[in-house]
Amino acid sequence: DNFIKNELIEIRKLWLNEKKVGGIKLIYNDKKLSPEETTNYWINGFYFHNDMNKMSLLNNLLCHEKIILRAIFLDHLIQATKYVFAVGDILKKVLNENMFLE
Repeated sequence: DNFIKNELIEIRKLWLNEKKVGGIKLIYNDKKLSPEETTNYWINGFYFHNDMNKMSLLNNLLCHEKIILRAIFLDHLIQATKYVFAVGDILKKVLNENMFLE
């Protein structure tokens, strides 16, 4: 169904833009950090991995900078979840209406 295909294409476009731009912008040391980069810092430098460079950047942030960076990270996770649910809703519709059989 072209409608479904177009919906998925639109969601993908919005997600690709979200990874680059997001709702909050941060420039740190004259470098604009995208939501995707910010998420990478938190995941690889704090939560799951031990990337020493990323960990060092996070540890050297001033308190207010760390709060802003974490807010961008959390906002990015919320946005990612919205896109996952949007795709899930489309897949549910496809499965419920047996569109794979067409």
